[in-house]
Amino acid sequence: MEGPKLRISLHAYDFIPRRQQDTLN
Repeated sequence: MEGPKLRISLHAYDFIPRRQQDTLN
């Protein structure tokens, strides 16, 4: 199963845009 992998991917995806927004601001 790719449960943990998907969870990590989602977490990273949520973290990337947050950092980008902080840099954009």
